[in-house]
Amino acid sequence: MSGSPHETAPVGPDAPIVATDRGRISGRRRGGVEQFIEIPYAAAPVGPRRFKPPQPIDAWEGVRPADTWRNRAPQPPDPSYARAPRVFYAMHGDFYAPQLSEDCLTVNVWTPSTTDGERRPVLFWIHGGAFTYGHAASEAYDGENFAREHDVVFVSVTHRLNAFGFLQLERLGGPEYAGSGNAGMLDLVAALEWVQRNIEAFGGDPDIVTIVGESGGGAKVSMLLVMSLEQQLFHRAVCQSGVALTAGTPEESEAYARALIAELGGTDVSALVTASMPDLIEAQRRIERADPGLAGPRPVIDGRILPERPVDVWKAGGGSGVPVLAGWTRDELSVFAPGDVDLDIEIPESFAADSGAAGADRAPGDVPPAGLAGLAWFTGGQDVDSVIAARRASHPSESDDEIAQRLAGEIIFMRPAITLAESRRVWGKTTFLYRLDWASPRIAPRGAPHSSDIGLFFGNGERLLFTQGLASAQAVSTTMSTALAAFVRSGDPGAGNGSAWAAYEPANRTVMIFDEHCRIELDPERAVRLALDEIDPQPLM
Repeated sequence: MSGSPHETAPVGPDAPIVATDRGRISGRRRGGVEQFIEIPYAAAPVGPRRFKPPQPIDAWEGVRPADTWRNRAPQPPDPSYARAPRVFYAMHGDFYAPQLSEDCLTVNVWTPSTTDGERRPVLFWIHGGAFTYGHAASEAYDGENFAREHDVVFVSVTHRLNAFGFLQLERLGGPEYAGSGNAGMLDLVAALEWVQRNIEAFGGDPDIVTIVGESGGGAKVSMLLVMSLEQQLFHRAVCQSGVALTAGTPEESEAYARALIAELGGTDVSALVTASMPDLIEAQRRIERADPGLAGPRPVIDGRILPERPVDVWKAGGGSGVPVLAGWTRDELSVFAPGDVDLDIEIPESFAADSGAAGADRAPGDVPPAGLAGLAWFTGGQDVDSVIAARRASHPSESDDEIAQRLAGEIIFMRPAITLAESRRVWGKTTFLYRLDWASPRIAPRGAPHSSDIGLFFGNGERLLFTQGLASAQAVSTTMSTALAAFVRSGDPGAGNGSAWAAYEPANRTVMIFDEHCRIELDPERAVRLALDEIDPQPLM
């Protein structure tokens, strides 16, 4: 690791300076890579701009420092991590940006060089956390190693979340709020437009841009695949443990907005616009606890920006035709089970607060019933006996709890990825699939849980406690990061490493299994897949 990410190099003769379309910025050099931190791509969405689509930022004079982590998007603590904070800290490491602020529409760039005249492929990273939580920068997400090792320009983005980014207000507040239900997605579009205008100045190629997201970030990538865009902003796409098959409705979003207005003691949209950031966050938590059936903020099918459910677009042959890489981990939901692992670490206070480990609670209804009885929660109440029987027959040694945990992950993450691949293949579009099986002994018995693939893909194993010093982690990370870099360059994750990784199709259901010894499997968990096909559960996400 090349020094603390919180150190700030002074602006001076050695600081890299780049001219963007709005003004000059100064970055820092670290680990043989030039880094530019929190470059604004749109105006701060504050005051009358709150909830509205992103607006252009005014140009500035002089040289604007872009060498210090500051702001994350407004959000409550994420209670998902509260059950196993040591596991999550081991997989994610420190968070870089210390504070919440609505002045958060920024990108971060890691590049091998801004002055050598090269045009490199661009990786555009979208963080996870559903549509409510998350941040652009942690030790797992750091782009320094990937940029250096694979000669790629790495970009990460911060965008609006929860009610700040996904509140449909047009019918409540008038036409000036058109697009507000998808403001967070329009932030991503604005950031990709910034890349198109500016990335050449950072040594990047605007004609080779790959959007990559994990969990909620993967869901956002799948939304971008079907959104109405005025120009081609990306050329490949990666969904890690997150494919959104559906989205919210205007009615659901407006119901949430009305409940929020009432909770703030108002009668119209002005209550939302004038509320302080902390009051708006706290009001969201209160209304969600009071009414667990209230659909939370997420992208809205508005017929314009997001025309239909993504799954319906793909099945009809619509959406982007770019190559897609999608996958999941073998033990997705193990990290959300009660009980932490016995790691000899002291979790930083900031991580404990941000992850929900410092006392955040979940709303009733957010957590499904435990065990096999809870599986119907993931299928909208459908009978899952046939799916349980299929899993039990193919894995007779698994306990009921293990079966429930693995099946829930397969319903939420495996099946949508396969649905994406199958639907696109009918129309001649290419999708590659993978599964991560590698399990760190340091977080046993959690196996290969949700988000454990991020640091491995980005070559950040030596930054993270669950992989540091492990030869097996280095081996699988090398294979994974090489595959990702090959996909970023060519649209083929098997290019350059001699693998027989073919695109997924019904006649050849090829899935790459990432493990200490990587391998290709044809139609893994076939019995479960067929049983799920029979009941055809409606998508939760």
